[in-house]
Amino acid sequence: MKAQGENTVDVAHGIRAEVQALQKTLPPGVKLDITDDSSLDIENSVNEVKGTLIEGALLTIAIVFLFLGSWRSTVITGLTLPIALIGTFAFMFAAGFTINVITLMALSLCVGLLIDDAIVVRENIVRHVQLGADHRTAALDGTKEIALAVLATTFSIVAVFLPVGFMSGIIGRFFHQFGVTVAAAVLISMFVSFTLDPMLSSIWPDPALHVRGTRHLARLLAFFERGVERLARFYQRQLGWSLKHRITTLSVAAATFFGSLFLVPLIGTEFVPNADFSTTQIGLNTPVGTSLEATADKVRQVEAALAQYPEVRYSYATINSGNAQGKNNALITVRLKERRARTRGVLELNQVFRTRLQNIAGVVVTEIGMPDGAGSSQAVQFNLQGDNLDELRRLSAEAQRRLQKIPGLVDLDASLKDDKPIVAIDVRRELASDLGVGVAEIGQALRPLLSGAAISTWRAPDDQDYDVSVRLPSAQRRNVDDLSKLMIATSRTDANGAPVLVPLRQVAAITETTGPDVIGRRDLSREVEISANVMGRSPGEVAADVKKTLDEMRLPAGYRYRFGGSTKSMNESFIYSV
Repeated sequence: MKAQGENTVDVAHGIRAEVQALQKTLPPGVKLDITDDSSLDIENSVNEVKGTLIEGALLTIAIVFLFLGSWRSTVITGLTLPIALIGTFAFMFAAGFTINVITLMALSLCVGLLIDDAIVVRENIVRHVQLGADHRTAALDGTKEIALAVLATTFSIVAVFLPVGFMSGIIGRFFHQFGVTVAAAVLISMFVSFTLDPMLSSIWPDPALHVRGTRHLARLLAFFERGVERLARFYQRQLGWSLKHRITTLSVAAATFFGSLFLVPLIGTEFVPNADFSTTQIGLNTPVGTSLEATADKVRQVEAALAQYPEVRYSYATINSGNAQGKNNALITVRLKERRARTRGVLELNQVFRTRLQNIAGVVVTEIGMPDGAGSSQAVQFNLQGDNLDELRRLSAEAQRRLQKIPGLVDLDASLKDDKPIVAIDVRRELASDLGVGVAEIGQALRPLLSGAAISTWRAPDDQDYDVSVRLPSAQRRNVDDLSKLMIATSRTDANGAPVLVPLRQVAAITETTGPDVIGRRDLSREVEISANVMGRSPGEVAADVKKTLDEMRLPAGYRYRFGGSTKSMNESFIYSV
């Protein structure tokens, strides 16, 4: 895992170099493979955006040439683009921004905006030259004449994009650099159009403004100009008709606007659009109480089933670690072939995998897909909160039963599972208090015995330090009789001043029972998290049906629900955006 603030791509390059160096030191037959490298997706995304930026710049300059009809005017105007980009990069460096997908996307979006001001200034200067003014006077008067209009246009764009960079919530963290970069780039381009463009126009006269028909590509330019003139005449006719029939024009505009509002509910909503990065993740669990070995066997069955698909390159799994806490929980990462090498997209394959894994007994798929911007791979999440765990269990079961009827809702899962076998230690507070033992002291005494504690470090021959941890053997940790004999130190002392030890059974009742694997809490209340994915519908539509279903449940007093994860982030982001 890279350190905070470090560059992912640079760190990945360093790791690859170290892996290659380590490979040379390994014995024959042993090979190191990199199973997951997020820097590849980052590099591909950045390269695609760079390509889009270059394409946009070239097309913009070509269009400018067609409209202005002069290479010299195109050069004078086009210089705004690289200079504005260089100035924007300088601003990004000063602001602590990085060149990433977000900032490159901002520059790609505003390529046309960067040259707008220069086109307006240059066109007005050309108009003054054609009216008979010398180039110096035309540059001065032409720029002054449209300065206010250019300022108004530029600051209007800034007023639109700058607030995007200061929105609250997770969407604000995503688009802070985006909004600020666009605003800075547009302001820099305006400065260039007011300084460099008039200066070049005054000292670099364009003979093409006075000589027509002698240039290369003259026929193409003449053909394009005739097309623009026909379009202008058509526009003039439509404009004249609209001015003569103002009521009709306004009525059509109003009807179009309000009619479009009725289409909004028909458009699906989601927090982050799905993308195909040739990777997907599958979360699954086995029945509560399943051993680590049995879960591993099921995971191998799942991986064998996935390996049958030609789109799958490889897969690897983690059990009881990371996001898959618990011996019956596993998370499988599936690396697919590159998108151009397969006909099916990741969303289609997710559904294929989901259908296939349903046929494996003893395995329940809880999630399929990659985490989104909110860090969740489930499209819909909400939490039930209350004080009584049994009541929460009942409400959770009822909610899941109702939610299963919602079209498009899949992979429904809850954090509160069936109880698993546990050994419960119930402290007898009065007896413990009489002996001078508190609940905290008992917990501190049992934690290293049951969970383990690092007591030292060991330096291996490779000069790496490893923690040395000790705890009771597994058999003793599960045996009630052995646990009851554990000695607990009291606050009393014997004649030698040493603490008096008492067996655990003297201050606590130890029983074998069942209990929940995880008890969630939030805001001093117990909590159950329920999550699901969507298929065939947008997350916003499904979330609306979930809300309607939960409202119909009429939760008892003291119990409530609230959306979280991607659903919460999506709702907050839409509010901030509007």
